[in-house]
Amino acid sequence: MQSPDVPVSPPRPKDAPHKQGKILDAARCLFATKGVSAPIDAITCRAGVGIGTLNHHFPAHENLNAELLCNDYQAFHEAPDEELAIEDGHELAEPGLMTQPTL
Repeated sequence: MQSPDVPVSPPRPKDAPHKQGKILDAARCLFATKGVSAPIDAITCRAGVGIGTLNHHFPAHENLNAELLCNDYQAFHEAPDEELAIEDGHELAEPGLMTQPTL
């Protein structure tokens, strides 16, 4: 049994991961078109969530930026080399390495 002095966090709603994903998708899109200084209200509007939901998941703008960077970095490193190859003459030398085409 917990002491009455210890605050208990409310349970996370079942759709919390879905809402967080919507926020990240909206921020990624707006950052790509308006830069990282895109207004927070534009992000919440595009994601279809309120400012309280955004602040719950990302208390500071920097948290949102960091999460996007980490997600994109992880996705880049998990992608197979074939997906990363550019179809304009670049070839893969060794797994994980890209080389310039020889002229």
